[in-house]
Amino acid sequence: MTFTLTYVIGNEKLTTQESNHHVTITRTTSSWQHGQRLTVTIKPEQSLTLVSAVMEEPLVFDNDTVFMLNGYQSWTETREFTTKDRMRGLDHLPRWLLHKYQLRQYGDLHIAKTGKRLFHGFTYGYIRNQKQFRLTGSLNDQEAFLVIYHDLANSLTRLESDVEGLVLDSSFTLFDVLFLEGTHDEVFDTYMRELPQIGERPVLIGYTSWYNYYQHISEQILLDDLDALQGKYNLFQIDDGYQTYIGDWLDVNLDKLPNGLMPIKTRIEDKKMMPGIWLAPFVCEKKSRVYREHPEWVAKDRQGRAIMGGSNWSGFMVLDLELEAVRNHIKKALHTMRHTYGFTFFKLDFLYAAALPSRPHQTRAQAMHQALLFIRECLPDAYILGCGMPLSSGFGLVDYCRIGPDISLLFDDVWYMKWMHRERISTKQAILNTIYRRELDKRVFYNDPDVYLLRNHNIRLSTEQKEALLVINALFGSVLLTSDNVSTLSLRSKTLFQTAKQLLKATDKTVTQHGHMIEISYVLEGRHENLVYDSRRGVLTRWSHVRKD
Repeated sequence: MTFTLTYVIGNEKLTTQESNHHVTITRTTSSWQHGQRLTVTIKPEQSLTLVSAVMEEPLVFDNDTVFMLNGYQSWTETREFTTKDRMRGLDHLPRWLLHKYQLRQYGDLHIAKTGKRLFHGFTYGYIRNQKQFRLTGSLNDQEAFLVIYHDLANSLTRLESDVEGLVLDSSFTLFDVLFLEGTHDEVFDTYMRELPQIGERPVLIGYTSWYNYYQHISEQILLDDLDALQGKYNLFQIDDGYQTYIGDWLDVNLDKLPNGLMPIKTRIEDKKMMPGIWLAPFVCEKKSRVYREHPEWVAKDRQGRAIMGGSNWSGFMVLDLELEAVRNHIKKALHTMRHTYGFTFFKLDFLYAAALPSRPHQTRAQAMHQALLFIRECLPDAYILGCGMPLSSGFGLVDYCRIGPDISLLFDDVWYMKWMHRERISTKQAILNTIYRRELDKRVFYNDPDVYLLRNHNIRLSTEQKEALLVINALFGSVLLTSDNVSTLSLRSKTLFQTAKQLLKATDKTVTQHGHMIEISYVLEGRHENLVYDSRRGVLTRWSHVRKD
């Protein structure tokens, strides 16, 4: 594997593949179970600015080869790609649309390159030929994100360390990568053992208010849905809508919640459930009080313009986490929710915002990791569910993590959303993410595959699609949440839920994909079971567990 370093000293751009009088390059290769480990470190002899660090090797593939590359953040499309597939960028969209909706901000297209017959992903991925896997996995994502490219047009695999613009005057590890070959379990068991572990956490079965009412919640709605649960669940989480504006977390919207949060939180605890709350701590929207009073808290780009995080709400901006006042603002909000109100579960959303500012002294990975360390310091004794974040930044730090995009009330959402970015709302894609990020569960965090929905109103998923969503969430996740008022569910839906709950205990799970048909096998209570999921239609075409029951 060839290595090339590009850097700038003064006004001169230089490229090298080996040590010179500017920089010492050290490559270390060691044998590893099922493969090898490669580490590349550099030590500058004087201050320099990194442009790129790249490793390349020939890519051997045929028409049966498939590629799985982990997406940048929670919502980014993650699945197996064939040689005939295309990984979509944003080049097909007009510039006015990109600007109006800030579409570049949600994903990785300010970092990664896209093109015809070019696949890319972050942190880890594999090449599969039949049942033989070749896995590439980073052990260095706290320092620099690993970007993995498979360039089919040029028959190259290219690894890039996300270090562009980093000013360096001391030793730095560019790559620390495992290259493993073997069966699925062999390569993933080996890789996952080397990552930060989370330890044992409770499996969550509960409720979140978002996917029925969205921001249109009220005290009565929350209390009615809470009472309907009848104490059979262990989490009740209040989602977006309780606050006046994004960023003003302690300004409760009294039109919706005239008695504030405390009576609802108390009722949750009376039901013997964990009280949960939603925040997006690293951002604020344009209409917020915090922005009106403190516009200087917003992070700026190199031209002095406010850094946008996206177009949700009234448009939202990134807070500058390097400012002590901003950290104090976030800490106060989290501390109040934890110790004044008594919430013990925190769903923290849009976390990718911490990695959007470009800083010469810090990589994106370092900024993201430091931001999550800060959150953990603010909430040392609470359960944290990370959402909308680069997954590797939360390894061993967040208790639970969203591993897919928001589901849609329509299987693949409205037609024009299919042309948008790879973080779009989609039940179809959420299910695929759940399947192809299953290896992370109960290792680096507990997987949250997003909600299941069984109701018959305010939804356009078919009965069969709702069944598939619930079953796959239960098989490959450890967070099983709904937004239904369960008292309105049919007897069939309630029975299906009780059956699916058993799947949380399934073991020995295997996945084999043939085109759009995905065969899943597992063991439950000593019995070997199997199902086939049709990813094109979103339905189970075979589920032996149902037939036997």
